[in-house]
Amino acid sequence: MLLLRLAAQDLLTLNSRRRMVPHLAARWRHFRGADASLSERSAWAESLVHLAEDLVAAGRGNVEMIVECAATLDEADRPGDPRLIDVVLVGHHPDDRRLSVQLVELKRWSTVTRVERATAELVHVPGMGRKKHPALQLREYYEAFTGGRGPLHGLDFECGGFAYLHNATAAKVLPDPQRPALVPDERRVVFLVTGGAGTGKSAIGLQIKAELEAGGHTVKYASGSRAFNGAIQEHVGYGDREFRESFTYFSNFVTPPDPPLDVLICDEAHRLRERSTNRFWKPEHQGTKPQVDELLDASRLTVFFLDEGQTVRPHEVGTVELIEDAAQRYDATLVRYELREQFRCGGSDAYIRWVRAMLGVTDEEPEQWTPDGLMHVEVADSPEELERIIRTEALAGASARLVAGYCWPWTKPIGKERRLEADVRIGDWHRPWNADSDAFCEDGAPPCRIWAVHEKGLDQIGCVYTAQGLEWDWCGVIMGEDMVRRSDRWVFRRGKERKDPESGVKRVAVPGSFDPKVKAGSVDDEEFARLVRHAYHVLMTRASRATVLYSTDEETRNYLKELVGEVQVHGLRPTWENLPEEARVPHLPRPRRGRGSRRRRQSTGPHSPDLYLF
Repeated sequence: MLLLRLAAQDLLTLNSRRRMVPHLAARWRHFRGADASLSERSAWAESLVHLAEDLVAAGRGNVEMIVECAATLDEADRPGDPRLIDVVLVGHHPDDRRLSVQLVELKRWSTVTRVERATAELVHVPGMGRKKHPALQLREYYEAFTGGRGPLHGLDFECGGFAYLHNATAAKVLPDPQRPALVPDERRVVFLVTGGAGTGKSAIGLQIKAELEAGGHTVKYASGSRAFNGAIQEHVGYGDREFRESFTYFSNFVTPPDPPLDVLICDEAHRLRERSTNRFWKPEHQGTKPQVDELLDASRLTVFFLDEGQTVRPHEVGTVELIEDAAQRYDATLVRYELREQFRCGGSDAYIRWVRAMLGVTDEEPEQWTPDGLMHVEVADSPEELERIIRTEALAGASARLVAGYCWPWTKPIGKERRLEADVRIGDWHRPWNADSDAFCEDGAPPCRIWAVHEKGLDQIGCVYTAQGLEWDWCGVIMGEDMVRRSDRWVFRRGKERKDPESGVKRVAVPGSFDPKVKAGSVDDEEFARLVRHAYHVLMTRASRATVLYSTDEETRNYLKELVGEVQVHGLRPTWENLPEEARVPHLPRPRRGRGSRRRRQSTGPHSPDLYLF
């Protein structure tokens, strides 16, 4: 029996989402057949969190905490109550890197003194009288845990133990490390911030923008994504023209601003291009120098946020080396930061590693998913089931979207009514891609730049180019025929299209990838496979609570089911109805345009569906 196994930093994430105690209580009820007492729940809420905070503060946030662990493998067969160790800490010894285990007895005693006549056995706790010395409990647990029936029998490991009295320990106060200030002066400075998907790059960038603007500095926020800029402009700066114009694109600095900006923040710098070009621009407007140089020319201080693992187009050249070389050419001071803590996908590092191993992005051998209480994953049997799950959560109050690999042709809006063709076709299930349009389409379908945040976006399917940089509570991911599992390896395929004789629209002739950015004339087979893997990695890391997978290929679908395994959640599948009341936070209403619009919206009432963004 064990109730929870998480790294200390992940346990704090789970607790911050108010899901730790409910999860422990549900597991307790599953194993013990009865509800955990109020005292037990209080102990979890206090002692576990304090212990995790101390581990993180000591630089041991990756140490695993196994909560309420049975002392032996056969505890259930012993008479009486099982011996449960409050916490087992598992890590590596700092000197020889061997497996190191510490058994922890949690006590919420604020003060404790020895009982002199029986110092070896008893202690005195004010208000509670004489109590058995915690060391005696630890000795019993130690002998059982390290014995022949212990869970680690046969392994070479170091084991110790201690009693943890969080109420009797003075707080730790750690000074903030010295950091270069984000205030531009006459020197040229480049900040390079690297981190994987969900490590908070965009959140940090937006906070920096807000704080520097409040201090009177001229700041612009650039990216290579229309979807990201559109989502920010629509959802945050809906009625503020000046705010909207402070968000721009990498390609908008062919001519540098005069005078230069104080700060230019470049998000998703992995999407930098070699040159700023556009087939619709006049020759004199095309970029003539590296795009990264144009960005450095635009500002005295440039901040780059970059994740080399999210490159999904063949002409994206943004790398750490590219920015380091540019900073050296400009004789700029380069300051490096690396973000490690995971915020997306429920803060689950385990889920990120599992996705990367499963897709072959890393060399790690894929293993069956072990539910960690932070992130939920399951596999749907049909597109109808997938849509039902996602739509149910969206209508209940969660944010949710359906996305897919680029495995079907993509038709532009048709006719004056701007009708969307149902290009994504799986058997009798047909749905349109998000609109390839800068304007609203038939039935209120939103333009592509705001598909991710508009309430009508739930009716279309997004792809990597409209999903990158964004997230939702629930994300349904359709894997197409561009990446299928055959025996023990992934096979990558390019598709071919045909024109439907009746409608004249393009349909699938040979299943595979239809992404024009990675066609055979653009990239070789090795680069094609890398970009497809990266695209699905982006799609599978868009959710903050749950990812639901579906593959159009049966063999691939069976492989996914094997890796996900049986879903045992003990009533904790993170549906809206299973969330604690305090975690059911509805999404903010879209900001109002102005006074007239404000008066019209007041009459619709606070729960009018058009006020909320999914």
